[in-house]
Amino acid sequence: MTIWQRSVPDGTFGDGPEGERTLRCARGCLISLYALLGVIFTCSMITIILGRQEIVDHRMKFAKLEAPSIAVCPWLAGTAVQKLPHASYSISAVKYTLSGKQYLANKTHPCMFDRQCECMDLRGHTLNDVENSYHGPTGEASMRMQSYRERIEVRTNLMDSSPARMLKFGLYDSIDPRPSWFYGEQWGNLVGQLRLDSWMVSEAGLSNLKAVITGDMSKLDRRHFYTYSFSATKPVWGFDEDHHRYTSVSYEFRNFFVLETISSASSFSFFTLFSLVVLLVAFSNVLMIWELTFPIYVEGGGDVQKRRVAAPLRWLSRKCCCGDLLHEHDDGRPENTGAGDRRGYGSV
Repeated sequence: MTIWQRSVPDGTFGDGPEGERTLRCARGCLISLYALLGVIFTCSMITIILGRQEIVDHRMKFAKLEAPSIAVCPWLAGTAVQKLPHASYSISAVKYTLSGKQYLANKTHPCMFDRQCECMDLRGHTLNDVENSYHGPTGEASMRMQSYRERIEVRTNLMDSSPARMLKFGLYDSIDPRPSWFYGEQWGNLVGQLRLDSWMVSEAGLSNLKAVITGDMSKLDRRHFYTYSFSATKPVWGFDEDHHRYTSVSYEFRNFFVLETISSASSFSFFTLFSLVVLLVAFSNVLMIWELTFPIYVEGGGDVQKRRVAAPLRWLSRKCCCGDLLHEHDDGRPENTGAGDRRGYGSV
C-alpha cells in the first residue's frame, strides 16, 4: 500500500465514482497539509543549523529604573586613567528632579577591565517616570506641556594620557556588571538619552535552576544593554566649584518601556529543544483542520472510518467549478441535500 493510499483508506467516502473523486480530493488535502508542516519544520531546523535561535520578546513598563553606574576609562587598552593632582574628587553626580538638584555620593573605586578605570556606583539611586508637566529638562517652568524626564549629570576630572584625549565611558547596573561602552572627548559635554534592552539567558545552568527553585528571579542570568544617544560639544573651558576642568556626561531615559528578550546563549541548547517540542505540539493541533474539513460520518465504522465533507469545503469546491464533493454511504448513491430527500447532509 502506497503513502497515497495510507493517507486516507479506500472506502472512506464510499465505493462509487463520486466517493472515489471525494477520496482523491481528501488525500490531496491531507498530503498538502503534511507537506506544508514539513516545510515549516525543515526551515526551523535550517535556522538552528545556521546559528539562529528562537527568541521570545515582551515589552514591560516600569515606574522607575535603576540609575546606571558609570566607569571612566582611558582611550587605549593597557593604560590607566590619570587623576588630577590635589583634586577632592574624581567623579561626581547630580540628579535633577522637579524638586531641584540632588547631589549624589561621589565615592569612587578603581575598576580593572582591559585598562585601568575609575568607577562610581549608583545602584542605590533610581530615575522615576514623571507625568507630562509644564517643566523643562532642568525643572524650569514651561509655557506649554512637555515630557519631563529626571536625569543625572556625571562630572569627572579624570584624564586620558594618550594624544587622542578621549575617554571611554561604560554604563552598568546591579543586574549586569558588564558595561555598555561609548566614547567622548575629554573636557567635552555629552547630553543624551538612554534606552535599556534586557536579555534573559534561558540556559538551564545551576545558578538559573537555583534561582527558579528558590523563587529569587533577580538571580537569573540577565544581560542589560544601554544605548546612549547623545549630542556632544567641543571641549570647553568649563570649571567646577574647585576650579578644575571637567568632562560632563548627562543622561535620562528616553522612556520607561523595556524590551526583554528570552533566548538561549547558543542555537544548540535545551531552550532550542524545548522550542522544537512546542512547535511539534502546535503542528499536531494544526492537523485538527483535517477533522474539521472531513468530519466523521458514523462513529465506529468498522475497519475504515467513514467520513463526509464539511459544508464550507463543499461550497468552496462548487464556487471553484470543481463540482460537489459527495460521499456514497448507506445505499451507495451520492448524498442529496435537497429538501425532498431525508438522507440529506449529515444524515446517519
